[in-house]
Amino acid sequence: MHAKKLICILTGIFLLVSAIFIGCAPAKKPTPNQTNYFVPTPARKAPAPTPAAPLGPATKKTPTEKSKDVARANKITQKVDAVSGVKKCAAVVSGNTVYVGVDLEDRTKKEATEIKVFSQVAAMDPLINTVYVTSDPDLFQRLSKISDGIAKGKPVQDYQKDLNEIATSTKTRKTTP
Repeated sequence: MHAKKLICILTGIFLLVSAIFIGCAPAKKPTPNQTNYFVPTPARKAPAPTPAAPLGPATKKTPTEKSKDVARANKITQKVDAVSGVKKCAAVVSGNTVYVGVDLEDRTKKEATEIKVFSQVAAMDPLINTVYVTSDPDLFQRLSKISDGIAKGKPVQDYQKDLNEIATSTKTRKTTP
């Protein structure tokens, strides 16, 4: 009986050692041709990074166009302030795009209030194609600062990066397809 166990153990060890040596043998690969081993490639220049396209218009506006956008934003702010559930509103108009931030009286009615605000803004001005509405307190504060800066004469383009970030953080609601 001991002889059979010994034979089984030795056979198992032999198979294990054989598998290790066969499995770990180096692969036979052809030696690389020394003349083609290193081929220099011409230096490539990295392409210049392209700036992200702004969501709003990027053209410079005349003072009259700026004042029209400020007047439209003020009109929108007055109308939205009258919506039930809105404590305070900040609006920025950039061409045919409107960014609206609202401070809510009751955060549990957030979605319904945002839809009311969108409906009011979309019905006010036929030139508006896109409306971004947010009730996020941080975004509302940012929009308030942007609105104040534009009212003081700064161009909308100075705030385009912030407006793009706000747009990506809010639901897009379009008034036209």
